[in-house]
Amino acid sequence: CEASFLGHNGAVTCFEAVDGVLLSGSADGLVREWDLNTGLLRLRFDLTWSARSLARLDSSDSLRVGTQSGDGGFIGALQFVGPALATGTADGFIRLYDRRSSQPVRSIASHSMPISSLRFNDRYIVSGSLDSSAAIWDLRALKLVQRIKFPSKVTSVSLLPSAPSNSFWFSASSSAFFNFSLLNSEFKAFDSLTGDLKLRMQNMIYDELDISKNPILLDYDHNSQKQNYFTKSHVSRLKYLDSDTLLTASETGSACIWSL
Repeated sequence: CEASFLGHNGAVTCFEAVDGVLLSGSADGLVREWDLNTGLLRLRFDLTWSARSLARLDSSDSLRVGTQSGDGGFIGALQFVGPALATGTADGFIRLYDRRSSQPVRSIASHSMPISSLRFNDRYIVSGSLDSSAAIWDLRALKLVQRIKFPSKVTSVSLLPSAPSNSFWFSASSSAFFNFSLLNSEFKAFDSLTGDLKLRMQNMIYDELDISKNPILLDYDHNSQKQNYFTKSHVSRLKYLDSDTLLTASETGSACIWSL
């Protein structure tokens, strides 16, 4: 170990490092910002305080109750780009912060259970949750663009870091990984071992797309689990590497790189 960053009073549940800066989120309800070069603590964000504060400021937002601990802690996901910081927490809210002032800017009631993953660029923010849904929001209008209901909890979401990006990827404790395109309102499911297309739904113009009971997907998942009983192929994490490449990681400990 070349460096240690001590300060949290609970398990570290998410982190991100960019350009010499490390942000860590913890079960203690805090996000800490560290200088990777010096190891010094720069800033501290108390999300338990801001959760109460923003709930009062945004009275039009209905508070949604998740579990007390979330998926490992109160803070399930975070991402920062320049001065902008986004967090996803156990109450189902996305919260946006200005890192320059350490102050909360806006909250979005995105889910009914803890948020497990989120990513954003300068146009969209997408979140996944233990409520088995993913939500795509227009950051400029703070409007819900699309909600997708999956058969099981959403473990990871991804989108390209710069707009225009109309393609979103999801993993949801399944033997498939998923793509949704806003450009043509198309939903696809791909086999996690072969990459073969297993499901394609076009012209999905509804604000809420429910595939949680799709018979093709449920039957495929059931058969996949029987065939791969000792080598589960469930995708647990995924990430865009660039516009042409996707990285997935499975519960078996393997990772795959896909050409899109």
